[in-house]
Amino acid sequence: MLTHDLAKKQLDSLRVRKTDQIDAEKLAQSQFVLNRKPTYVQEEVYQNLRDLSRFYQNLTEDIVRTKNRLHKVLQVAFPELENILSTPTGEQYWNLVTAFPCKDFVLEVGKDELSESILQSTSKRISDKRVAYLAEKLTALANQSYCAVKKTSPMFEEIRYYAKELLRLSEKRQTILDEMVELAQPLPEYEILLFYSWYR
Repeated sequence: MLTHDLAKKQLDSLRVRKTDQIDAEKLAQSQFVLNRKPTYVQEEVYQNLRDLSRFYQNLTEDIVRTKNRLHKVLQVAFPELENILSTPTGEQYWNLVTAFPCKDFVLEVGKDELSESILQSTSKRISDKRVAYLAEKLTALANQSYCAVKKTSPMFEEIRYYAKELLRLSEKRQTILDEMVELAQPLPEYEILLFYSWYR
């Protein structure tokens, strides 16, 4: 029979997640001595929501890190591009960065090709007037720019990589958020949380 101190010592040696046969045996032996009270087992939906929330936070941290890396390399190649939209973030901006990581990529294409790239940069509807405005602005920004690296620099591959990674991470984060909403909607706390988030 285990003593109280020995049982506690054995418990301390167990991993946080008890998964194998030895863990199960030690837990069973310790129960005879420690006589633990029954523990509350959380419903699976809450555990899943907690796991998804942690995943969402990790993706958010990855997005922030990747944004900082993109900003750093873009400062060398085409810093003016960050002024093309009201904020340097989001699907359209990252697609434009992928297409035009340097002023040369803007100035070497014709007006029609430039307009088409802008049109394809967003999944949202965009008017011809808006396309023309962005094309004109992009050309003006390119004319103001001085690229500190040659067009053959591997830095452009790095810029495109970060822009595409931000698109991928953002899409995944939205998927996780949609899953969380779907899981949470049937719960009684959902309406309360929505109420408080609305008035924050």
